[in-house]
Order: sequence, then structure tokens, then C-alpha cells
Amino acid sequence: MPRVVVFDEFGGPEVLRIVDEPVPEPGAGAGEVRVRIEAFAVNPIDAMMRAGASPAPVPLPHARLGIEATGVIDAVGAQVRGLRPGEPVVVTAIPDSVVRGSYAEQITIPASAVVHRPAGLDVPQAAAFWVAYFTAYHALVETARMRPADRVLISGASGGVGRAAMQIAH
Repeated sequence: MPRVVVFDEFGGPEVLRIVDEPVPEPGAGAGEVRVRIEAFAVNPIDAMMRAGASPAPVPLPHARLGIEATGVIDAVGAQVRGLRPGEPVVVTAIPDSVVRGSYAEQITIPASAVVHRPAGLDVPQAAAFWVAYFTAYHALVETARMRPADRVLISGASGGVGRAAMQIAH
């Protein structure tokens, strides 16, 4: 049985525990895929959720963590198109991560939460780029409406989001 990381109370890393848990088959009509996780990212929101400081409610007990990862599809639901078992994917943002978080060996999630893994990314890069780049892109392009020839000041450019923002602004 695959292992997952769960927590039953809020606190520091010591509240995390590893349990064996069955992974559901992708739903026939739900447009789901099952992914064998190769690596997952640890994001600040995970620590906030674990500590009880999340902006969204975290139902206890048996809450999970992890909103992004990379892995290989090992099963697809009947209504899934464009994805096949054996394909490497990036898990982009799990909408209900407290229930199906990526801190696991396998997860079953909506097919809309995965994209094909770009060939130029290795496993650690693929596991950890989505949230940083999505956050930077949203801030610069969608919120600030950055355009070519704009000048942009990026403070905190040493972190993941800052480095992503530098590349997007460039």
C-alpha cells in the first residue's frame, strides 16, 4: 500500500506522520488520473497549513500537504483525453490538497491538475517550478500588467518566486 504524509493536529514538523493508505482508482466519469510521485515540492503554504495559519480552513484529523509535484501517470479515468499511462507529468496545483496532497507515493487527482513534463526539466526542477512561476507570472503579467520595455524592481530576488519573476520580467 502506498505511503502518504498526514497530520492530525496543528504544530511543527513533529506532527507529521507517514501512513499506508489505499489510492483510489481514477473515477470513470470524473476525468481523473493516478500519478506515481517521483518528487514533490515543499512550499511556504504547506508550513502554514501544518501550523494552523492557513488562509483556508484545514479539516483535521488526517489532513494532507502538498500542492505541486512531478511523477508518472500510472492510470487514467475513462473520460481523460491527451494523457496516457507512462507519461511524465507536472502536478500543477491540487485544488483540494488537504485531502489529496502530493506528499505521497501515489495520488489520484483531476486530469486538469497535470501538464506534460517539459523535456528539459529534471525531476527536482519539475517538482518545484510551477507554484513559483505561476505566482510570479500572475503578479507581474496579470496583476501589474507588465509590458515589454517596462522597468521592474524585484525585491527578494534570491528566492524561488523572485528568480522566476526575474526570468519572466526579462
